[in-house]
Amino acid sequence: MSKLSFKLFFIFIILIVLSLSVAGFFINFSVGEHFNDFVNMQREDSIIELAEILKDYLSRDNINTSELNKIINNFTRANRIPIWLRLAKQKNGEYIYRPGTEGHMNNMMRRMGPMMGASHMPIHSQISPDDFPGKTRINEIKINDSTKAYIYWKEIAVNAESEAGIYQYFKKSVFNAIFISGIFVATAAGLMAFFLSKYITRPLLKLNRSALNVADGNYKQKVNIKGNDELAQLGESFNIMTDKLEKLEKIRKDSTSDLAHELRTPVTTIKGYLEAVEDGLMEMDNQTIKELQEESERLIRLINQLQEYSEAQNKIINLNKERLDLSSILSEILNKYQFNIKDKDISVNLDLAQNTSITADRDSMIQILSNLIENAVKYNRVGGKINVESKNLNDHIAVKIINTGPEIDQKDLPFIFERFYRADQSRSKDTGGTGIGLAVTKELVEAHGGTISVKSKKEETIFTIILPL
Repeated sequence: MSKLSFKLFFIFIILIVLSLSVAGFFINFSVGEHFNDFVNMQREDSIIELAEILKDYLSRDNINTSELNKIINNFTRANRIPIWLRLAKQKNGEYIYRPGTEGHMNNMMRRMGPMMGASHMPIHSQISPDDFPGKTRINEIKINDSTKAYIYWKEIAVNAESEAGIYQYFKKSVFNAIFISGIFVATAAGLMAFFLSKYITRPLLKLNRSALNVADGNYKQKVNIKGNDELAQLGESFNIMTDKLEKLEKIRKDSTSDLAHELRTPVTTIKGYLEAVEDGLMEMDNQTIKELQEESERLIRLINQLQEYSEAQNKIINLNKERLDLSSILSEILNKYQFNIKDKDISVNLDLAQNTSITADRDSMIQILSNLIENAVKYNRVGGKINVESKNLNDHIAVKIINTGPEIDQKDLPFIFERFYRADQSRSKDTGGTGIGLAVTKELVEAHGGTISVKSKKEETIFTIILPL
């Protein structure tokens, strides 16, 4: 068991013990009151039954006192309820039946003596309800709406010696039941707490192992945490993080390799020229200086493009999406390149859909469209055309940028979006291309869940980007 699992298990056990203790205390505390109510309800039902039995005897003209006492004695012996019976015609304090006329009631009287503050209860015909502890209740016996007699009986008194045994026995039984139930509940809850603590911490242990592997450079780590709670969200966030780290690591390795290759060419050229001049094989004339300057400028352009590429990678990792209008962004970009467009006498035609609103990162969209518009202007012929079209495709939008520049060779099209790839060396030399711009464009489009493609035929090149709305 891990340290966190043990802590959770220990906390669960404490909560279980406290909950059972509090519940047991309150149940045990309220037993007396509920016990009194329960017993008194039973006594009242028994008295009602006795009243129904006595009605038959009391309706006779001559009441057989001996037979009546026998019935009441049997009832008292069976139910242990002190009873007094007074006829309606008798005065208060006069009873046709009193407790204490039978042996078991005599014993009850003697036991009650100490509770009443006397060494002995009076055992004679003058025993009244007030001589017994507990509340006195009275039930009428009516025959034909006429009251014939009154039954005086006592509610249970748990502080009385005669009835304390019943109460203590009941209370002990309840306590034992609570104690035994508590043991079973605590055992079951303890087992559940043990497995629950392990269940809760298992995903965290997975995350910990995967995080250690990521720290060692293994970015292919993935965790599968089922559910939709915070732990599952944490696992999903971890997977997103490792995806981004893996992608960044791949970019870093590829960029380092490509950068070394691309920088080697101008640096080697410059070094070759300088060695040739040093060895006297070439003179440092204007032509040599011009060629060295061109290679230096190419190197600067390459470094600038690499900086742009690095900034694009940061955008890919941290996209700030919002609702944008592509038509307004296109207008801004075309206005930015207005001087270049007029310089080459290029005509621009816009054919945009009515709704060009999408959810995307503004900076990324500007860079994507700027790269495509810049290429459309850069590689276009003098007096050429640029057509910008958009069309809604259900939950996507398609944007086409068409220019009338030279055709791109079909064998170059599959690699046009690769880093540092230049389809035509002469085009790149004339325009200063480094082969990074389209790679940046493709990665930004794909980061938005879109696609980019290119088609080229005689005097017409079409770039198409499809983005989700």
